This record gives sequence, structure tokens and C-alpha cells, in this order.
Amino acid sequence: MRWIVLGLSMWCATASAQISPPGLGEAETATWVAAGVRQQLDARRASMTYAGAGAVNEHLELPNEPAILVVNEELYDKFAEHWVYSLALSYRRQNEYSLHEAVERRQEVRFYGRLSNVLQAGRLKLSSTFRPELRTFYTTSFAPDDEPLQLRFRVREQLAVRLDTNGVHHVIGSAEVLSSIAKARRWGELAYRESRFCLYYSLDREQWPVVLNVGYMNDLIGRGSAVADVHYLAFDVTWENPFGKPHG
Repeated sequence: MRWIVLGLSMWCATASAQISPPGLGEAETATWVAAGVRQQLDARRASMTYAGAGAVNEHLELPNEPAILVVNEELYDKFAEHWVYSLALSYRRQNEYSLHEAVERRQEVRFYGRLSNVLQAGRLKLSSTFRPELRTFYTTSFAPDDEPLQLRFRVREQLAVRLDTNGVHHVIGSAEVLSSIAKARRWGELAYRESRFCLYYSLDREQWPVVLNVGYMNDLIGRGSAVADVHYLAFDVTWENPFGKPHG
């Protein structure tokens, strides 16, 4: 399945309001549901605020174990014709599961940025993104966690097709690689951690104030014989410009 998703991602593009699932640790199946508000501030800048929740299951069944609660705020700036950067703050309360082991409950405050190069040709759009993250972890009582600080780096390719002339229907695909270093590991060698492959359908009707996305993500954690292969179903809705579009 992951090779099918990766192949399709080479022919798909991203819609502006997609809220991709976060990693939920080792499991068999997972679900992700999110709701957000995207506001265009002016011709260059926009704000995206969302809240989301996820669940997991150790078996190929409907996920039933609460896994994560996320609140996220991100500010975007299209500073050049093909370039966008953003800065974000994220709070996460997570129950991280490991197959056949006890659940690890902790909280996370994350600071991250994105730098994206966006190219468009007709109905196709390619977005190449580099995303560095500073992750700080706490116990459920906000005491420092055993892994108090981590730097993580993400590289993602998103390609796309607009399915109709009005831009109502999109198919969305992406492939992303994650690596990290941590203070708990004495800032040792930067190492590969996981890969994520997504395939989405997006509905954006001009008559509606919202954009709807439904999709699938395959998260491959680790490498070799120790890989955990997690299957996600995801849905999100984003309210576009609830305070009106900027003048000019």
C-alpha cells in the first residue's frame, strides 16, 4: 500500500487548508479528526488555527484508545512569488503507545517553522517544504520529562492535480521523511526516525465557507525488521476567512 501512495503522491497537489495527522506512535490503525479557522490577513499573510484529536488501536479494528489532543497556531507569509515561510506554536497532550508495552502519557510544547517552495503549472502544483522543530516534553503534571528537549527535521514533497476547472475538487498526496536528535541522547548523531505517506480528497465549493478533506496516511516508524506500519483514516474541516477577506 505504501508504494501505491508514494506513486500517487507524484501526481497530486495540496489544498491550502489540509490538516495532516500527527504521528501517534506504534499501533495498527489510527484516526484523526480536526477543525480549523484560516484567515487571510492581507495579500501576503494568513493565520491558521486548529484543534484536533486522534485515537489508535493495536489491531486492524476501529481505533478506540484516545491518543492525542492538539491545539495549533501558525502564521504564514508569502514573501516571494514561489516562496512561503511560517512560524507556529503547538500544544499536544498525548498517550503514546508502543505495541505490547505500557502507554507513555506526556505533554508537549512545540515551536516550528516551515520554508516552502511552491511551483504551479496548469492544474498541477508542487510544494517542497523544510520544517525544523524544537520539541519540549513534560509529564502530565508539567514536570520535566525524561526526554526534555528534541530537535526534529522534516522534509516533505507535495504534488497535485485540480480535478475540475472551477477548483472545487482536488486529490492531494505527500511523502515526508523525519529525523531527529535529542538532549537525552547527548545530542548524538542525527538519525532517521520515520516516513509518512498521505493521500487525500479535498472539496472546496465557493458557495460554502468551509473546505472539507478526507484521506489516508501510512506512517512507517523505524527501519528494517523493526518497522511499525500504522494506517490512519483522517478527516478535517477548515472555516475560510470567518472575519471577511482583506480589502485590496
